[in-house]
Amino acid sequence: MAQSDPPQELISTINVTPLVDIVLVLLVVLMVAVPALQSRAISMDLPDAVHTDPRPVPTLVIAVDEARQLYLAGEPTSWDDLAAAARSLSAQHGREARAIIAADRAVPHGTFVRVIDVLRGADIDRYSLVVDPE
Repeated sequence: MAQSDPPQELISTINVTPLVDIVLVLLVVLMVAVPALQSRAISMDLPDAVHTDPRPVPTLVIAVDEARQLYLAGEPTSWDDLAAAARSLSAQHGREARAIIAADRAVPHGTFVRVIDVLRGADIDRYSLVVDPE
């Protein structure tokens, strides 16, 4: 006569580990997404004004990639063309002229300083730096 296996017990507990993993992932996704959506989601009824300045702020958008390629408004450019564009903007708009500078992390400090020097040479002393907030 063959021995029979002992009867197996029925497991009546629920494994909550996968559920907790999913909930934590959703929590992290919401923590990252909500601040970005919140700034756009604020609804306001802004007041009207009769006397406004519809002119956009004159701005040069400058970028330098890791290969030290210089870009002006998203188009590849040279140092001479950047200097000419900065002088032209400064001549047209004076103290209102501004620049936004984005440089790759691998760009040498000297290249970045050269961009600022070109701007200062054109009397543009208002500039912003593009960074990745952490």
